[in-house]
Amino acid sequence: MLPATARTVFLVLITLVDISETSGPLSAIQTLADVLSTVGKISASEALTHALHLCKEDVELSGLSLSPDRPLSDSDREQVCFLVDAWLRASTYSQAQTILTPPETPETPHRPMTLSEKIFTHHLLSDNESVGVKAGDVIRVSVDWIIASELSWMVTNHLTSS
Repeated sequence: MLPATARTVFLVLITLVDISETSGPLSAIQTLADVLSTVGKISASEALTHALHLCKEDVELSGLSLSPDRPLSDSDREQVCFLVDAWLRASTYSQAQTILTPPETPETPHRPMTLSEKIFTHHLLSDNESVGVKAGDVIRVSVDWIIASELSWMVTNHLTSS
């Protein structure tokens, strides 16, 4: 069974669009996008229009560099189908429509931290993340390349400034 939007697109395709009159798959996608826009399926229409834009865009700009004048190979058809499917699915994804709420403010106000302090706080192994860190604190951190880079920068900065 097709998802609701795919079913709608399929019904529009069958009832309203005669793709036999189009010159190729890319023009068929444009025709379908126009019809979907006309019947009020704006998100599906925009998804198809964007997929079509990606099909025609240069490879250097992350497109497929396809031309309506050139016949499509089987590989090209697969890529076009993948793009259309992906963008149609993305247009119907329910979480894309949710409004983000700002994070809750903490109960106890925190003092402003430098970027280094924030990085160290993020890498803390203990549970005192809520308090943060400040100069002079002795802390245990999980070590990865970010924290190693930050430590080496702080040591270099400290040695050059003193």
